[in-house]
Amino acid sequence: MCDLTVNLRLKREESEFHCEIVDGAYGRLKVPRGLLHPAKAVLSHLADVLRPEIDALFAMNQIQIVEDQLLLDPRFLDSAVQAATTNR
Repeated sequence: MCDLTVNLRLKREESEFHCEIVDGAYGRLKVPRGLLHPAKAVLSHLADVLRPEIDALFAMNQIQIVEDQLLLDPRFLDSAVQAATTNR
């Protein structure tokens, strides 16, 4: 069994969010982005499976970064997104 660590960069283009691999590691071996290409299919499938949770995160009213903390306001802007994540 091998551990996989991936550092991601999140970009926003208007209302769309795009995630790109920056670098990562296989176990303790740090590798550049190009060597993580074999893991891309697994990460894409994981993102598809977690789509409701990812959409819910970005539908939250406020996300703030304050003094090395990520503060999430759990109130949703869209009640449909809230219903989709709570009725699974």
